[in-house]
Amino acid sequence: MKPPIVSVITPTYNRAELLKETVGSILNQTFEDFEYIVVDDGSTDDTSKVLRSFRDPRMRVIKQSNQGEVSAINRAWSSARGRFVAIVSSDDPMLPLWLEAMVAALDGNPDATVAYPDWIMIDDEGETVQVIRTRDYKQHEMVAEFTAPAGPGALIRKSAGDLLSPPRRPEFRYCADLDMWLRLSMIGHLMRVPKVLATWRSHPGSISVAERTHRRAEELVALAHDFFARKDLPFEVEVLRNRGLYSAFKLAAWVLEDTDAKIAAEYTKRANYMYPGQ
Repeated sequence: MKPPIVSVITPTYNRAELLKETVGSILNQTFEDFEYIVVDDGSTDDTSKVLRSFRDPRMRVIKQSNQGEVSAINRAWSSARGRFVAIVSSDDPMLPLWLEAMVAALDGNPDATVAYPDWIMIDDEGETVQVIRTRDYKQHEMVAEFTAPAGPGALIRKSAGDLLSPPRRPEFRYCADLDMWLRLSMIGHLMRVPKVLATWRSHPGSISVAERTHRRAEELVALAHDFFARKDLPFEVEVLRNRGLYSAFKLAAWVLEDTDAKIAAEYTKRANYMYPGQ
């Protein structure tokens, strides 16, 4: 059987109330040559019932005991057959022209490892909160600010992602996506598609909203040290070490500023030590 052009992956855990909209948005794309792999990561709600309500030969469901999002994504990636891979959160529906535009972008730019679109922040009810115009990719800015321009709706060249082995590292629960973007940037460039094609749902259950914990702060700093310890960094990236560590410490301080002001202040102090005068 001829493999599909795209593999779309959705990891899900107890998101039955939002999952149906997301799955429907994938199956109703104008671009149709894809497989859709949904990993049910040990859900205990009505997720199975929601998934059974769809009858589409392009969709297959993998069930596993609860092992976390990183494990779910890596498992699906290992069986993905497409030339391109997209990872879509179970609460983030995509707009109808999303895949059509993203495939065209990567097909037309063979040196790019990732294409990413502009997107809409939505609320619990799916109402627009804000339209996010992403920034054009510049590796030095991503490294110095320790944040990636890629967000929801990104499409990854699978041959590049396979080189990461695995694409998401289990030691980084909270910032596995940033780790992946940084490592992909060492293989090829990321490219912006200046079209609004995806959504990101802001709600209390979202990890990025709810879990401002010590572990998340520690992971950001650990990832920065891990990245700058690479032996293959080009000079123009290596010289950004102190600036990048400054940004990682500042992000760690932000994570804890509302819950542990003392530790947040310590992270800020360490940031200022790495890059005085900021």
